[in-house]
Amino acid sequence: MQKVTIGIDLGGTNIHTLVVDHRGKVLGRDHSPSEAQVSLRRVIDNVAASAKNAARDAGIELADICCLGVGAAGTVDHKRGVVSEAPNFRGWRNVPLGRELSRRLTRPVVVENDANVAALGESWLGAGRKCSSMVLVTLGTGIGGGVILDGKIWRGSAGAAGEVGHHSIKYDGIQCVCGNQGCFERYAGASGLVRAMRRQGNSKLRGAITARDVYLAAKAGDQQALAALEEYGVLLGVGLANIVNIFNPQLIVLAGGVTNAGSLIFKPARREMKRRALTVPGKTCKVVKALLPEDAGALGAARLALLSKR
Repeated sequence: MQKVTIGIDLGGTNIHTLVVDHRGKVLGRDHSPSEAQVSLRRVIDNVAASAKNAARDAGIELADICCLGVGAAGTVDHKRGVVSEAPNFRGWRNVPLGRELSRRLTRPVVVENDANVAALGESWLGAGRKCSSMVLVTLGTGIGGGVILDGKIWRGSAGAAGEVGHHSIKYDGIQCVCGNQGCFERYAGASGLVRAMRRQGNSKLRGAITARDVYLAAKAGDQQALAALEEYGVLLGVGLANIVNIFNPQLIVLAGGVTNAGSLIFKPARREMKRRALTVPGKTCKVVKALLPEDAGALGAARLALLSKR
């Protein structure tokens, strides 16, 4: 029997679990609430249950699973399988997640940061499958990232590499939750798009608007929304140029709901990136949309687990 593994994308709200063979074919899946704000024990119970549900969906026993991979939000010590810190999980500090899940499921478990495994998933089976070097940039409330260099996750000396949302694009800019000022995510996260919309002044949109509201208004021809998306795209391009100059990747893959705006943000972002990036890396780097928006994290976690068994 070929190697079969389970990949788990553990978020603050949901658990997304896939049973995957060695080629990446999905054999079974489960989607469950994580209940991160209840307790550590509840989350671990829910993850274990989700793994069993996915195996059941695939029609196999846990004993047939060679290993499991988990992508968890927060700072992760992948060598020890420990979640050092996870702001979205109540009371999580130095949690031995790998050991606890291995004890529950009686299978080997590897643990990695969620953005890193999402990048690995896109590199394996998604937009970056033909590239040896790529950077995944997730555009959500904030901005996350994962870096793949020479086909491997680049973790840095302390395992905290890839925090692309927290380089400054304006030294005296908006205060960020990380304590810095002018962080990339404050301008190119979803809140940055809303802020760009509010600067338009005479927009028809009022009240508590969202990034999706701006996109839908632009799609309907609202000129202020179109201008806001143009401004947002330029700011996004500024940050992408920095990423190009630092990592010289073949590809930057953009993920997250904001990417649904399509060319309305991709066109100004690509233009600004090429204008600001150094000539050679700027010419050779492409900016594309993620192909695995839902499954990238779980697939990447499964891939990491398979690699650990070689």
